[in-house]
Amino acid sequence: MADLNHKAFNVAFGSVAAAYSTLVDQTTGAKSGIKHLSVYNTLDVGITISFDATTDHYSIPAAKELHLNWDNLGKIGPKVISVKRLAGAPASGAVTGGVSS
Repeated sequence: MADLNHKAFNVAFGSVAAAYSTLVDQTTGAKSGIKHLSVYNTLDVGITISFDATTDHYSIPAAKELHLNWDNLGKIGPKVISVKRLAGAPASGAVTGGVSS
């Protein structure tokens, strides 16, 4: 059985900016890239997730979630996940979730 490294994240509404910021960074301590990603957006605005802090890879509307499983595809995902808001500053909520690598 694989030895998974788990990491949780919780970013409050006031810390989600209009420019990309790092949500999770597995570049140190992880043997490989991210295998599983779960993101819960409880903000009152949508967010975008990026794997290179430049390209918009996935948009998650307000009060929605995203689950990605690279392991089921026989692939290893990125080592860094970044987030930015899609609209004006959120007034409530958070971006929470976790990764396994």
